[in-house]
Amino acid sequence: MRPLHVVTAALVAAGVIAIVVARDRAGDSHVATSPAPPDSGPHRQAVTLDGRRQQLAGVRAEPVTRGTIARVIHGVGPLILDETRLTDINVKLDGWIRELYVNYTGQEVRRGNALFALYSQELVGAQLQYLAALRAREQLTPAQAADRDYQERLIETPRKRLQYWDFPEDQLRALEKGGQALDAVIFRSPADGMVIEKMATKGMHVQAGQTLYRLADMSFVWIDANVNPADLLHVRAGQKAAVTIAIQPEERISGRVLHVFPAVSESSKSARLRIEVPNKSGQLRPGMFASVDIEVDPEQGLVVPEDAVIDSGRRHTVFVATGNGRFEPRDVDVGLHADNRYLVRSGLTEGEEVVTRSTFMLDSESQLSAALHDYSSTSGPKVVSSNEPQAALSFLTDPSAARIGKNQLEVQLLGADRAPLTDAVITVQFYMAPMPSMNMPAMRADSRLEHVGAGVYRGTGTFSMAGPWDVTVVASRNGTQIAEKRLSVVVAR
Repeated sequence: MRPLHVVTAALVAAGVIAIVVARDRAGDSHVATSPAPPDSGPHRQAVTLDGRRQQLAGVRAEPVTRGTIARVIHGVGPLILDETRLTDINVKLDGWIRELYVNYTGQEVRRGNALFALYSQELVGAQLQYLAALRAREQLTPAQAADRDYQERLIETPRKRLQYWDFPEDQLRALEKGGQALDAVIFRSPADGMVIEKMATKGMHVQAGQTLYRLADMSFVWIDANVNPADLLHVRAGQKAAVTIAIQPEERISGRVLHVFPAVSESSKSARLRIEVPNKSGQLRPGMFASVDIEVDPEQGLVVPEDAVIDSGRRHTVFVATGNGRFEPRDVDVGLHADNRYLVRSGLTEGEEVVTRSTFMLDSESQLSAALHDYSSTSGPKVVSSNEPQAALSFLTDPSAARIGKNQLEVQLLGADRAPLTDAVITVQFYMAPMPSMNMPAMRADSRLEHVGAGVYRGTGTFSMAGPWDVTVVASRNGTQIAEKRLSVVVAR
């Protein structure tokens, strides 16, 4: 076996594990390893586990089946006003407000409701000019019939001016009938809506173009929902959306996608959709919070559980159970992801079994096996062939029931003739499988034993956690492996 630092360098170069070396007081080295970042694109190799190790690691496999996945895109966001249903109310001439009929924010207004009465010198002057033109037409004699067309044009001028200033039609008829100029003209609402801004007050002086009210038609509201940017590929304007308001979780309202915003928020890294929702009951108000579900067109095909797929960022990998405890890593092309399932486009066939539990343990073991294989194929110790003499070794710990922390290790090595071998290199590797439920990665440690006489080799090894550890003892001479022993050690607290 190569020296410890050579093996360490090889594993780091392979890009599979990150290694931390610590030295205890007695001078013995042990190696703790952790998986390398998944996006580094590691090589993988098939893994073989006996039944006991599968049971300890909790390995479970399920068959690949055919099914249908209907993905639902989820989004959340606040209710806002429909910008296309806002009305700004102002005046087109100077004057003073004599009376105010809509006098608080939030008041409901219908088309034609009186808003305020305005006195304006320009309005009074235009009314007087209009009345004078009407009287002049009435005083024409039959002999002056040729002048009637001219007089009609004179009437049309002040009438148009009043209409341009939004002089109400009902008051224009009252003006014609009464023949008396109105001192204050009542202006009415041009639309239905709720008053969301009110600047008008009784007695105030207003100028042409000054906004006095802003109305919002609440028959429809919008939701600006934040969604995952990856979901934009599946959303288009016009799609139906199911909306749930936070204060009414039992009620679902049907809306539609109005607009898909083209940019992604730099701060939240989320995309935004605009949903239009009818407000028939009038209970929806801006500022309420809502959740949105948009169902994507379903797809049919091979389906595997979400836990079976390892997503490295560059590729998706599953472990296929091929029988006799062998698990083969295989890259797959996945599609829709919903309801804790993936749709698989290629890489699997129906009926094959994929691992759905302890996949990360298998992935760690697979990457390590691949790295060791690459190392041994180039510079590792040669394994003795079947016709070469074999050595025998035994392994003990002191105390005999290993405990957390430092333990004494002892190996006795005998040749094929049962004579002690005194010039071998003995290494001991400890391995504990990962525990995903506890967010704990796999743990490994290595120790090298020294010959103390009569084929006995001693050293120390450190167990960092209680539980079952897999132990592998390897003996080599002159770069050739001559013996190997694998066993399980249960470490007590």
